[in-house]
Amino acid sequence: MISRTGLLAILVVVLVTIVAPVAAHATTSSPTPSPTPSPSPSASPSASLPRPTKGKPLRIWFGGDSLAGAPGIAFVSLARATGVMRARNEYTVSSRIVESHNFNWPARMRQVMRTQRPRAVVFMMGGNEGGYSVVVNGKFLDFWRSGWRTYYRSRVRLMLNIMLKGGAQRVYWVGMPMMGPQAYSGANAQMRRINTIVRQELKRYPKARYIDAWSILTSRGTYVSGWRAGDGIHLSPSGGRRLAGAVLKAVKKDWLPAK
Repeated sequence: MISRTGLLAILVVVLVTIVAPVAAHATTSSPTPSPTPSPSPSASPSASLPRPTKGKPLRIWFGGDSLAGAPGIAFVSLARATGVMRARNEYTVSSRIVESHNFNWPARMRQVMRTQRPRAVVFMMGGNEGGYSVVVNGKFLDFWRSGWRTYYRSRVRLMLNIMLKGGAQRVYWVGMPMMGPQAYSGANAQMRRINTIVRQELKRYPKARYIDAWSILTSRGTYVSGWRAGDGIHLSPSGGRRLAGAVLKAVKKDWLPAK
């Protein structure tokens, strides 16, 4: 015969055996979505990078939306002229990172990092983000409202994480330039907003650099038509070379410091 004490102990064991799996199942059946991971602080962000040589040139990927076309093409030539850098350029018209229906930049960037293995990435993006509202998980996010800004920040971080975790040792994110008077209404206000978010997010990443195209492609704060295409949005060949030169200067500062 089992005593009361023994019977109580048996009941406790049975209850624990039944309840524990149920609790575990309840926890895993409705997982809380994880936010885009933040970068881990680098112990020595200024640590010297391996100096490129002719035998082991620095692999650079330069891409983005259509504004990356002219500077990307110019950058490939400038990088080759150094003798120790090799660059590829790629741009997709009408693309944006706030949504992936037109073109999936996160997926493409993962592919680039896996197949081309660039050690430095130059990314120019934002021309098609302004004024563009999106639907995320069934919820409408109006441009520049709080929900949109939060979501766009997460997309910027997603791209940076793909690049850096994929093997890039430096990322150079090129901001949007001032738009001309012939561009669409409110373009400059929207580009400033996009640039503000990108600048703020890049501060979280010690291995990322911001290239200020706005100041590079203006003269004393004034729009310069000679550096721009006729639509007031894209860059002319001379504007592309000017911006590409500024990007190369930033790359050299990291990878070819004065001895």
